[in-house]
Amino acid sequence: HGSMLNAEAINLMKEKGTFLVPTSYVPESLDLDALPPIMALKAREITPQMKESHRRAVKAGVKIAFGADAGVFPHGQNAKEFAALITVGMKPIEAIRSATIYAADLLDIEDRATLKPGKLADIIAVSGNPLVDVTVLENVAFVMKAGRVYKRPN
Repeated sequence: HGSMLNAEAINLMKEKGTFLVPTSYVPESLDLDALPPIMALKAREITPQMKESHRRAVKAGVKIAFGADAGVFPHGQNAKEFAALITVGMKPIEAIRSATIYAADLLDIEDRATLKPGKLADIIAVSGNPLVDVTVLENVAFVMKAGRVYKRPN
């Protein structure tokens, strides 16, 4: 997850085209007081280093794919990762691309991630502009997968 990247690691990632799959929201989701003391201590020490590592990787142009480490926090909160990526320097459009185009690239998947004829129609809709406020992605109003609607606005 790139929690402790140094300049050498960042340069090698760029040189080799290695993706970083950060989980920037995880520290925000943790109740440190509920953790065993040794784990809470580690989280308090690593979190600032992790945020700085992610900041440096974003600034350097390391390829980033969206990851949320769901299971560490309740499922359904995965989209909070978008805002966490913004806090380390990503532009909203790049955070969105990290979950779509760049994730598909990392997984070598070509039949989705863009809206084009012949590709799978997996789309969502939200009630705002995520380029202005990325947190609107935390409240999905419409879901279509493979051309079938699974969720409609209330």
